Amino acid sequence: ITETITGYDIEVDGVVNTILANANDTVPTTYLHKDLDYNSAHTYRVRVRTASGYSNWSAAGTYTSLEDPWRNVPDANITWSGGLYNNQGADRAIDHEFQTGGDGFHSDGNAIGQELIYDMGMLYELDKLEYYPRTDLGNGTVSKMDISVSRDGVHWQAVNEGDNTITIDKTTDPSRPVATIDLNELDGTWRYVKMIPRVTLGGFFSASEIAVYKVN
Repeated sequence: ITETITGYDIEVDGVVNTILANANDTVPTTYLHKDLDYNSAHTYRVRVRTASGYSNWSAAGTYTSLEDPWRNVPDANITWSGGLYNNQGADRAIDHEFQTGGDGFHSDGNAIGQELIYDMGMLYELDKLEYYPRTDLGNGTVSKMDISVSRDGVHWQAVNEGDNTITIDKTTDPSRPVATIDLNELDGTWRYVKMIPRVTLGGFFSASEIAVYKVN
């Protein structure tokens, strides 16, 4: 193409989308295909627009969107034995949404020693637990927590007995700090995970998200 490019046509799954120059006579060179289903295939091809017409279409390319990051997180019910701050219940910790600040699950200031029980409804071989604290690491961020698992909700096996320190990774993605607790060395299958905060900021317990993963 030796003429000035005035835009592009992008065919997405058989539908043509036209991208033209903006008010500054700049033609965008990127296209964002949003709101896709996880692990879904989509086909694209592109051609150039000029004042006198179009180029030939490019060869078509087919690409697959990302897999569902929650695909190995079984649906669960969650209960909290303590009080709440501003009615911000524990269900906010399993809604697969990362709330900002302190908008997620948030207990009152008497959280130490209370129990959060995560019930997956069935027995699973477990891989890991991810605890996402408040994004600002404010009140309720946990630094020590007892974690145990159970098959029947009555008899419990400790996961981190002797070292209940919760180490939060703040650097890999500063906008989404996370603590990961390995569960893949547990023998057998498990239905329940119990979390008891022992040391937290301000005596609260807060979480943007809590996820227990089964083995893939």
